[in-house]
Amino acid sequence: MLALLTASGAATSPRLVPVGEPTDFSIQNWDLVIYCEDCMESDKPVIYATFALQKRAYECLAHYFQFRLGFNHDAGHANLVYKFTPLPRPIKERYADSAGWVNGLTVHSEGFFGRIWQGSDRVTRVEDVRLDLHETTHVFVHSVLKPPQWFNEGMAIMLEERLSCHPQQARETRFSEGQSKWRRIKSHGSRLPEKWSSPHDKGAIFMAALNDDYGCDLYCVRSIFNHLQQQPGKKVSTKDVKKAVEWRLGQLYGKESIDYLFKTLDLD
Repeated sequence: MLALLTASGAATSPRLVPVGEPTDFSIQNWDLVIYCEDCMESDKPVIYATFALQKRAYECLAHYFQFRLGFNHDAGHANLVYKFTPLPRPIKERYADSAGWVNGLTVHSEGFFGRIWQGSDRVTRVEDVRLDLHETTHVFVHSVLKPPQWFNEGMAIMLEERLSCHPQQARETRFSEGQSKWRRIKSHGSRLPEKWSSPHDKGAIFMAALNDDYGCDLYCVRSIFNHLQQQPGKKVSTKDVKKAVEWRLGQLYGKESIDYLFKTLDLD
């Protein structure tokens, strides 16, 4: 889930207040649909701008993963669904960057994708809309695999920062932070500290280590992901991930063991 990032202080930008009665509306094509629940007529420019950006995100990820998510003919809409609602209450901070989470092939977001200013419960300006890649990556992964959470988060964190899809793309720096944490772990010759044991931290450090120590970039990780899809069933274990990584590194360098990495990060 994306963290809710806030900053204290007075608002420095004008706030647009949604007007009209709450209503539900949607916008869709063959690839994705956005449902806006309890929204206002004045929200439509933001939702249309979000739709345009998420179409770019979809094409970018479809090119990376080399497949599309398809259309649900029984439901009458695309498999990729975004459900937007306002926040339960206006924010008190100077601003906040909206949060999102995934359930199956549906991305939920309170406040929409982008920056919310003090006193608002949603993104109100088109210029504040951001392209989401992190949560949408989870949908692509979930559609074909059920990997360990740390691997799922690692892929989303890596792609969010390293795959460039649009200038308005939301980017956090957790992959870069993972690189810094991995260097600290190695320099101290230690195991993973408890404070870095969350799936997000483990995934970010794992992907950073693959990149920095084994030259396994985001397209190398795609090969590992594709290899995992060849297994029967969608459920993938940590042991399966380890075998797939060693398979790919073996292709690149000959026989390669990554026992040290998995043990150091407590992934066994």
